[in-house]
Amino acid sequence: MTTKDNKSLVRHLVEEGFNKSNLAAIDELLADNFIDHKPLPGLPPLPPSPAGFKQLATMFRTAFPDLLYTIEDMVADGDKVVIRYSACGTNTGELVGMPLQVNKLPSLGLICSALPMTGSSNGGIAMIISVYCNN
Repeated sequence: MTTKDNKSLVRHLVEEGFNKSNLAAIDELLADNFIDHKPLPGLPPLPPSPAGFKQLATMFRTAFPDLLYTIEDMVADGDKVVIRYSACGTNTGELVGMPLQVNKLPSLGLICSALPMTGSSNGGIAMIISVYCNN
């Protein structure tokens, strides 16, 4: 795949998988051997697999039904894509047993992800490594 194709794949994951909660798109876009290297502080451990990634997306959509991710920057080099994005949503429910913290969350934070495409069995995203920053 070209660098342009890789960037398009990552953009599609954010738009469909995160913003529209399209779990079928997550299945389509992640490699069968996908590994998620981003433990979230305060949340129970999830399998570092496509199934765990879908659980995470569902948990956040349940707690923040209007959650919207915006890609602020995207840089690609070969089979690696790094994105910086912000997220905003209204916290209307608990997040895996943690009670409602705030009603409105104007900025969920910034995340930088590296997504190498090589080594994937179906041409999808093989790995995500994220860094979370709160405002």
